[in-house]
Amino acid sequence: DLLRDETAKPILSLVFQENDNTLLGHILFTKVTIYTSPPNFSAQILAPLAVIPSAMGKGLARKLIYKGLQLLKDQGTDLVFVLGDPNFYSKFGFRPAKTYNLIPPYPLPDEYQDAWMLQELTKDAARKCEGIVQCSKSLNNPDHWA
Repeated sequence: DLLRDETAKPILSLVFQENDNTLLGHILFTKVTIYTSPPNFSAQILAPLAVIPSAMGKGLARKLIYKGLQLLKDQGTDLVFVLGDPNFYSKFGFRPAKTYNLIPPYPLPDEYQDAWMLQELTKDAARKCEGIVQCSKSLNNPDHWA
């Protein structure tokens, strides 16, 4: 649904393939909107990230994340969000968004507050806006946030 959702664009989709074109991993970044952000401010969310079980532990997720973040930075993206395991995503420079006033689309249970994370691709980007982060229509489904 995300790939066809006009409200998700611009989209960055990356895959990791073996030489025989076997798909080993995929990462997707889609547009988010923060209504109090300044003009020309660009933000994305990382969702989903997947690596097939037989390829886990080989650094493919790391390569996909770093490549995606670098491409987004090169394209002028200011801020990237993720909802995921803080122990995993903190390795890549993500930190809890709760220290900023950047709220996920739906309330999260207390035990998942640190899982709503961000990474600034431009200096002090998280301080330039505040409020509820709105994802694309297909990702804003409450079932994804429960």
